[in-house]
Amino acid sequence: MRVLVRGALSILFLLCLSFLLSSCSSFQPDGIENAKKREIQVSDKKLPSGHFIGQLSIKPIDLEGELFHSVADWYNDNSILYIANKLNEQGSIVYRYHLYTGQKEVFYETPNQVITLEGSENGTYFAIHTSVTTNEATIIILDRDGNELINTSIESAELQYIWNPLAEEQMFITTFQDDWSFENYLIDLTNKSIEVTNVNQPFIQWRDQSELLYLKWDTEQSGNTAPLYSYQLDQESEEMVKEGILGYHTYHSLLMTVSPIKDQSLYQFFHPKSMKLIQSFQIPSINTYSDQWWIPHYDYNHNRRSFFFYKPVYDGNEFKSLQLTNYSLENGVETVILEGVEDVPIHLSPDGSLSLIGFQYEEILDLTTKEVKPLIR
Repeated sequence: MRVLVRGALSILFLLCLSFLLSSCSSFQPDGIENAKKREIQVSDKKLPSGHFIGQLSIKPIDLEGELFHSVADWYNDNSILYIANKLNEQGSIVYRYHLYTGQKEVFYETPNQVITLEGSENGTYFAIHTSVTTNEATIIILDRDGNELINTSIESAELQYIWNPLAEEQMFITTFQDDWSFENYLIDLTNKSIEVTNVNQPFIQWRDQSELLYLKWDTEQSGNTAPLYSYQLDQESEEMVKEGILGYHTYHSLLMTVSPIKDQSLYQFFHPKSMKLIQSFQIPSINTYSDQWWIPHYDYNHNRRSFFFYKPVYDGNEFKSLQLTNYSLENGVETVILEGVEDVPIHLSPDGSLSLIGFQYEEILDLTTKEVKPLIR
């Protein structure tokens, strides 16, 4: 069932997209051409004054004549997967790289352009999005050894996929056409099935093994918030969960929501099913020229129960800078990690001791020493 987005709703979709890009989403708004350009656009922005590289034993990647695309994801606590594009021929190579020994090996190779790669919750599976043309995408699911489990092509101009954090064998895919019509699919790796679903909303998150969450925008009105709904896949029924939500994200046994309260952003953390409130905090909102709500990048590590986010710093009414902050869901304590930084994506290691940082994850942050080091030589 393909659904067509019209009028005000298409604008609201862009708000959803903006929020998804603040997290670890796989949706790529820039398309194939800009994805190709990213391979040579490694950020050259300087670190804030006072942050120097110490005695970290992490070895930067030597590309050896290849074109760097991006660091894609963590393989384990000590190794990452990164994407390099070939110099004189089409195609991409995904390498597994050990941060401390500098050893690398080919994890997967394809004659097509890799757009994104993302692992499941515990790294049991890895999804690769490739594309040859602007109206067709290929989804490839690999095991931990880089063996193909699924390789299927889907008609789409853009694509979003999201793993189920509670059931690694499940994935939800939304494909978009140029007119913003979309179609939803479910992948189940237990039987290697791919099925079209009757869910008529994009930008979903998983609530549990058989239930989804999404923001249900009013097609007739514009606004920054929408009610959060749940959808039972087996019963094909929906129910409102919470009103006035600006954005949300689900993790392993955690639901995070963001709501506007005057000039503040309220972050709340719930148990996804019972909706029991675990912790909450407020931070100043950030004004934009378009009067839209800006939610800075964030990430969560469930092993340490730590939520990392960018906290705005104001001098009176004037926005000054951002602080990368660690918020503990155990005791509600905030710890400043870095000061005077920009709002760039972060991605925590499985054990929560390191974080990839940057639009291509081209730097790495030691969360113990609070030092940043480039990953690309």
